[in-house]
Amino acid sequence: MSRILRLILLIGVLLQVSLLFAQGVILDSLCEGSIYVKTEEYEGVIFSANCPENWKDNKTYRWSPTEEDIVLAERLIKKYILNEKYITLANKLLIKKYNRKRVQGIDSVSQSQTPVVDLNLDKYYRQYMGFKDKRGRETLYVKCFWKEKECEFPYWKRNSITICDGGSYYWNITVDLKRKKCFAYSVHQ
Repeated sequence: MSRILRLILLIGVLLQVSLLFAQGVILDSLCEGSIYVKTEEYEGVIFSANCPENWKDNKTYRWSPTEEDIVLAERLIKKYILNEKYITLANKLLIKKYNRKRVQGIDSVSQSQTPVVDLNLDKYYRQYMGFKDKRGRETLYVKCFWKEKECEFPYWKRNSITICDGGSYYWNITVDLKRKKCFAYSVHQ
């Protein structure tokens, strides 16, 4: 009887250890068909039409962006955000009032200590998702989050992150690649 108990205990321990290692593999792996992109200016995951994994709905309204799509989108996003008329009112006030007191793009005077988006574009991870509207028009939805917050989203390469609040550590934007326009730029409150 003690041999059987030992065998069951050994099997239980081996199963737990294998589950821990399996979680480590899942943690840093991509959703099927997705692409990881990294340049000096941006880094993120291009979700295929079947991803992210935590979306269980009908994905017929999705499309899979390419790396070339992301190059164009990033160029449009940067132009849009850096264009003076699109910088948020909060960032305009910070630029005017604290321009000399900024340290590496973070407002050192503000109580919230949140980053200034237009000065820190390279410090955000991205999640890129392609969507089609009812007429079949394709848009690219881009979710961005501060790289130092990665530990809060260990599965960000497989699952879409969901944030309510968080300030400028989180923002998103939609890009129409055909029309070469950005819209729905939103910095979290």
